[in-house]
Amino acid sequence: MDPRAPPSWNDVDVFLCGVQDSFPISSNTQPTAAVSTSHDPLPEAARKVDAPKILGHHIVTEECLTSIVGDRAFYELPVLHISAGKNNTFATLTDCNGRILERSSCSAEGFQNARKKTTVAAQTLGISMGFKAQKIGITTVRVKMRGLGSGRLPTLSGAALAGLQVVSLTDDTSMHYGHGKRPRKMRRK
Repeated sequence: MDPRAPPSWNDVDVFLCGVQDSFPISSNTQPTAAVSTSHDPLPEAARKVDAPKILGHHIVTEECLTSIVGDRAFYELPVLHISAGKNNTFATLTDCNGRILERSSCSAEGFQNARKKTTVAAQTLGISMGFKAQKIGITTVRVKMRGLGSGRLPTLSGAALAGLQVVSLTDDTSMHYGHGKRPRKMRRK
């Protein structure tokens, strides 16, 4: 196999849309807790899907949407919404139709004031949401992120540490291009 050639679906054991083993542990570190990053391999039909790539990331196509992940179709998987604001991080677990199953935030986990925006608070939120999801029988989720706060990736890694399998990542951050509200007129002296 040519080392410069991009890997195919058969060469690399990846999840459906390119997320590998939910943050594998580096080989030069000593793990302090036993974390299982293994997953059930995809069926051959899902493994043979040729998803187009942009900058090395797989893009979800119609074949991906109808492929089977675990015991469900991809579009039937529950969604973990992560909203990372400047001062707080919110996480909501919904089913495929958008009905809320669980929700939490850094402030609901007990962090107050300036501690809400830390990465430790966000990782605690992710672990809590992972355990809540497993309590209601959910082990595989899609993730939608929104916002540019510091709690984006720690929440995701906390959910993976709790045992959730992340099948796809979607960034749903809205972009503002200006043309906002006109400022008030200057005060006369």
